[in-house]
Amino acid sequence: MHISILQKKPEPPVASANAARTELKDRLRAIAALLQQRQAVADKDTAALSKLDGAKRAAAKVAEIRADIDRALADALYAEAEPPDLSTQRAALAEAERNSADRAADARAIEAVRGRYAADVTKLNDQLRALQEQTPRLVHAAAVEEMVALAPEFRAAEEALRAVHFKVFTRAALADQLAMSERMGVFQGVGLFGDLNVTRPNHEAFRRGSADAWTRQQEHNNECKAVDVAADQLHRSLLTGEA
Repeated sequence: MHISILQKKPEPPVASANAARTELKDRLRAIAALLQQRQAVADKDTAALSKLDGAKRAAAKVAEIRADIDRALADALYAEAEPPDLSTQRAALAEAERNSADRAADARAIEAVRGRYAADVTKLNDQLRALQEQTPRLVHAAAVEEMVALAPEFRAAEEALRAVHFKVFTRAALADQLAMSERMGVFQGVGLFGDLNVTRPNHEAFRRGSADAWTRQQEHNNECKAVDVAADQLHRSLLTGEA
């Protein structure tokens, strides 16, 4: 079969925009599943312990009935009397011994299986620890991922603010220029234009302007100068009736 050397290579997979959040959700689901498994093992162990307690109670019942029989025989012997009728007690003892024997066999198996339950819990705990140790890293990555996803909305809102900020201070600049030249004595504080400071995360997605500090300062200075230029243009427009 002929394969063209011009055949287009497959495009590399594109990383999901919420890859970290997806991985975090998968990790949390895996942790939840392991916790459920561990709880199921714990429930089985609790049931096993209950059966062991039952076996102990059955053995204690045998000892109790046997002690009662021995006590009755000892009392008769001490009193030099005929031995009492203990058929009911002996029947109860036989039944208790059968019950205890059955439970004792179960108890031996239960003791063995509890060791397996303990091994299962240890294994599950190891798996949980491995997943949980990486969870903070994934939470951090998901937080940064969602922060970056908000960058376009952040930048749009900032530019909208800066646009109206510029328009407002253009008029403040014109007012202050006239207040100065005409000695009106009332100023609108155009010098505060450069004080606008929009705080932003320390991430490339939120950067505005040059990455170089000196160049960024020059850009800021040019913005401040642009207010005066816009004020002059506004002045002409107002005088000519174009504004």
